[in-house]
Amino acid sequence: MKRYSLRHFIRYTLRALILLFPFCASFNTSLATGIGSVLILDGDGDEVRVEHAQSLVMTDALTIETWIYPLGPGSDGRGIIVNKEGEYELARFDDGSIRFAVSNEDPGWNWIDTDFVVPEGTWAHLAFTYSANAQTFQLFANGMLVFSRAGTGEIGDVYETHNYFKIGARREGVRRFFDGVIDEVRVWNIVRTEAEIQATMNTSLQGNEPGLVGYWNFDNGTANDLSDHGNHGTLRGNAAIVPSTDSSPADDNTASSTTAAQVEISAVPSANNPAVSDTIEISINIAGASNVGGYEFTLTFNPTQLQYITVENADFLPAGAFAFPPTVGNGSVGLAALALTGTGEGNGTLAVATFKVLAETETTVGFENVTIGDSAAQPIEIVSVTDATINSAGSGTPTTSDTPTIPDTPPPPDTPTTSGENVFVTGVKISAVPSVVNPAVGDTIEVSINIAGASNVGGYEFTLTFNSTQLQYISIENADFLPAGAF
Repeated sequence: MKRYSLRHFIRYTLRALILLFPFCASFNTSLATGIGSVLILDGDGDEVRVEHAQSLVMTDALTIETWIYPLGPGSDGRGIIVNKEGEYELARFDDGSIRFAVSNEDPGWNWIDTDFVVPEGTWAHLAFTYSANAQTFQLFANGMLVFSRAGTGEIGDVYETHNYFKIGARREGVRRFFDGVIDEVRVWNIVRTEAEIQATMNTSLQGNEPGLVGYWNFDNGTANDLSDHGNHGTLRGNAAIVPSTDSSPADDNTASSTTAAQVEISAVPSANNPAVSDTIEISINIAGASNVGGYEFTLTFNPTQLQYITVENADFLPAGAFAFPPTVGNGSVGLAALALTGTGEGNGTLAVATFKVLAETETTVGFENVTIGDSAAQPIEIVSVTDATINSAGSGTPTTSDTPTIPDTPPPPDTPTTSGENVFVTGVKISAVPSVVNPAVGDTIEVSINIAGASNVGGYEFTLTFNSTQLQYISIENADFLPAGAF
């Protein structure tokens, strides 16, 4: 009974969120029917079951896509996300790791750990692919490649008597129920590329896309398949679909909100005069708040001046707050979050957005559609909204006229210059050293930029060049040669 009550608490809280926050990415506002829905599973007997269908039987190509929001470890420490017993499956284990099994020749029907972790209380988009022709498994998380390994052989079936397709569980006797929220489940009989995954992960599909053999987004309040193949599912156990048209508990209360607070919202940059290429954080702050149960906002910016990187819920709402995947547009990003327990009070930071400075100019990060709700899903009055103004100070690299003149023949080491402060050093060697000499296609490698024979080094600058058709840049970070706190 306790578990059942908790599940219904989460269910109704989500209903309140959907009613209050209509733009969330997980709910796909592009549908003609309006705001969408999600599937909630409590990890104890809940699942969506689809009868055997030949269209869901794969041979040499497979892509599985979905959004997940885990709320617990799942039953027996293994929460199944998608399963076609004896053929293919994707799961989240109790350590948060995403694992898969495919009944091919190698590695065969065995759990393979991708080492990618999805923590509880976090939204993640997963796209898992297998190509027998390319002999490669891949996992993309939030649109980025995070795992790749070799595999051989077409997909077979080691349990020919178990033919259901399931969301949130395995076959009877080995259930492994998922505990959390699942949305936008898609199964393809083709291998989707990184670009294709990124292009549609935040949008709804038409249902007739080439290669799409199963599509369950739950937006019409059912587990019906929206692809052309009609692989409709049935809810089992306490599985629930939470539609936007459902009323929240607040709808049964004829009294209006008793929240009297009037809040102020402001966007505050971490630096007022960043240099071009610098990364800055914009804190979305709230002041004068009382009984805050959730929020929604959209930030607007000039994409030629700022490059969006991330936006995350901060710590104003109580721990465990339910945050939706950001809605990212060309020059805008939206976020919504809801407190599952407790409320936010006083002053604090709702969220933090990170941008990269692209141009030396004054630019603004502004607001659209700001909503603050109380614990009964009633709006709280906002008395002021303050945008963030950023004035870039340039690239930080001296112009030609400002570049200091360095003597053709610098003084020998340990000989002070006329200023008595700086020492020119000779004999330094710079090298780029890869972590792997013969990596496989799909592997991630590190290239260390090493220095030898150095003395009195106060800084550095370099540009690496590479063939973008052969290597994909991921990240670059300062290492530990300069003292701690180096800028």
